[in-house]
Amino acid sequence: MINRLFKNKDVFAQTQARLTLLYVGLLSLFLAVFVVVVYWLLSLVIYNEQKKDLLSFLDQSTNVIEKQMKENRQAEEIDLNDRNLLGFGNDQFFYYLIGADGALIAGKEVFPVLRPELLELVKDWKPGNNEVSYETITTDAASADGMPGDRPPAGKLSLMIAGKPVLTGQGSSSIFYVAKNISQQHSLFQWLLCILIGVAASFTIVAFLIGRYMSHLAMLPIAESYDRQRTFTADASHELRTPPSVLLMSINALELEQESSGSKVERACPVHMERENASVTARSEKAAEDDNDFVSKTLATMKDEVKRLTRLVGDLLLLARSDASEFELEHKMFDFRPIAEKTVQSMETLAAARSIRLELEAPNRAMMRGDAERMKQVLYILLDNAIKFSPEGERIIVQLRASASERRGLLRLTVQDKGPGIKAADAARIFDRFYRTDKVRTRRTSGHGLGLAIAKQMVEAHHGKIGVWPEVGKGSTFYVMIPVAFK
Repeated sequence: MINRLFKNKDVFAQTQARLTLLYVGLLSLFLAVFVVVVYWLLSLVIYNEQKKDLLSFLDQSTNVIEKQMKENRQAEEIDLNDRNLLGFGNDQFFYYLIGADGALIAGKEVFPVLRPELLELVKDWKPGNNEVSYETITTDAASADGMPGDRPPAGKLSLMIAGKPVLTGQGSSSIFYVAKNISQQHSLFQWLLCILIGVAASFTIVAFLIGRYMSHLAMLPIAESYDRQRTFTADASHELRTPPSVLLMSINALELEQESSGSKVERACPVHMERENASVTARSEKAAEDDNDFVSKTLATMKDEVKRLTRLVGDLLLLARSDASEFELEHKMFDFRPIAEKTVQSMETLAAARSIRLELEAPNRAMMRGDAERMKQVLYILLDNAIKFSPEGERIIVQLRASASERRGLLRLTVQDKGPGIKAADAARIFDRFYRTDKVRTRRTSGHGLGLAIAKQMVEAHHGKIGVWPEVGKGSTFYVMIPVAFK
């Protein structure tokens, strides 16, 4: 679902998806912290309570044992099985009195068959003050010896063990160990963790739905404002196409009129030379030439600016249409090889003006499904961009590669130039609208930062990808990858 949200070409849908994921991410982080804190606090409280009870029983038991020792009784004579002595209950899993030599003096456990394993748990362990140890043993009731009532349940048993030294006579010290079965609490906390995670996951799903709905409401006024702006841009661009066209036609007419007037002046010059003084005629001719040069330069400047305005208006109109629903593609199979050849040939005149050679490397056939005119315009934009920024006398290589199958694979188009190259920092933004890496140089080459943005729109409409391999000082290679057949 996330991939489908971000593959949407609508910038508002992408923004809505990002807002939704941001909201869900923050809430998920809060829920994770909440789960950890609640689980930790509950475990701390309950386990501390169990530890407190165990240590209290340990103190009482050691006091009883030491009291018996004061009555000059031998340690071996202490009966730990006497309930009146230590009060062995359901909470205590075992208690052992281990001598200084490591031998068992006395002991009792819930399941006697587990005594060897339980003694291994406390072997060589010298507990500190109020120190407890958490141990786990695995039991198998089927393989245990003894009567059925003496067999522990199969599975894992979680034990909390504590110990304390006691004086057992003549200054010798033994250690009294006691353990508590906390398997029930351990299992309870495992279930509690699962429940908390389940609740957090449920809240995350609900938060996603709520975030999706709220972000949609938040984007509505912005989308409506943008739609009005986009409609205005499209309408204004459409209306602005007519004045530049009229101006260009008028400039062309003035140029023709100027050429015609110049011819008349040249034919009339011999007559004037016969009737007027030679010096006066020379000054008049020079003034006329200066006027003609001024008018020619002015007309040329006006013509260039009108052409630039015409391209800008056309690009704005194309962008407005690409954003709107009216931007649609034809889905037809066609051979891109002849289209690439004609496009390269049409750009050779522009390249020759700067002594730049255009070279095309392509297979005999390059079949793909899509809009032939849009793909032609993509190649035109890339070639125009390469010619603008390539030094004089260099060459531009256009490569076309297509897969053998018409149902699968990619059509790869690359345009390599020998220009100044593009910085890695600029490569990520060069396809943004109105973005220019070098504003002074781009302004000098009549660029306005829309060509590559338009190319990106067309390529993505074909479900393709466009990018650049930057290499500062060694030129740039723009690449386009289009699925041969897409739906």
